[in-house]
Amino acid sequence: MMNDKLKLSALLLTAILALFANGCRLPGSVSSPENANSAAKKTDSSGADASSDRKADASVPAACQVAYYPVGPTVERKYHIKYAKNFLPEQDYTERYENFADNKFVAKTDFKDVSTTINWTCTPDGLLATQYGNSIDIKSGGGSKIETVNSRGVSFPVDARWKVGEKWTTGYDIRETLIDKNGKQTGTGEGKVEQQAEIVGEEEVTVPAGKFQTMKVRIVTRLDLTVKVGGMSVPTKTEVETTAWLAKDVGMVKSASEMAGLTSAVTELVSSSK
Repeated sequence: MMNDKLKLSALLLTAILALFANGCRLPGSVSSPENANSAAKKTDSSGADASSDRKADASVPAACQVAYYPVGPTVERKYHIKYAKNFLPEQDYTERYENFADNKFVAKTDFKDVSTTINWTCTPDGLLATQYGNSIDIKSGGGSKIETVNSRGVSFPVDARWKVGEKWTTGYDIRETLIDKNGKQTGTGEGKVEQQAEIVGEEEVTVPAGKFQTMKVRIVTRLDLTVKVGGMSVPTKTEVETTAWLAKDVGMVKSASEMAGLTSAVTELVSSSK
């Protein structure tokens, strides 16, 4: 029984980290003027420019309209994620957005077995995901309810800071409740999540959705969490190194993550709609 509970905790932790690494926490901001031309282009297989500027959606608050993380009531991005050594099965997931009002919106990410809902706020400094994995539900039953006690920084900064060499940080204080398939609480946890990001260059990337000129972002996430299960306190320190490639008017097109002590994962954009 103890092993089962610890495995559940590990799975939920992996799901949280994977969701961060694969889109919920990797939106870009908009490009700086000096990078706008090169970062804006999508090319076809012949190398021709196939880009088109995305028109602003009147239903989305102006502060939330950022080119490297386009959101809106009709926006949908579908991704495919593959884990190393068959740690978890390959799967697709979809991102959608809703509830645009008062410089806020909600991002929903739907995996086959796990779904999440994250609240975002749009500030003068940039976009901030105000919750870290707030609602994780395993569709076959059970899950992890995570309360974000405090959030700070920005997930990604405003346009003027979007240039190679720019750095920023994001932090969360969290509490976790583990729930089994019968709705019974099986454990609790609390800790901190710290994210450090840097724009490290520009790069052309080819994924199932096409070929894109992207901005390359490197993120280091450190999760320091203590889980209490069955009367035992289990400290968990996990570091995730992620490289994400983001294209203007499209969003994240690829990410590659190394989860220390767990596994690695590569995510690629399959399709997107505006």
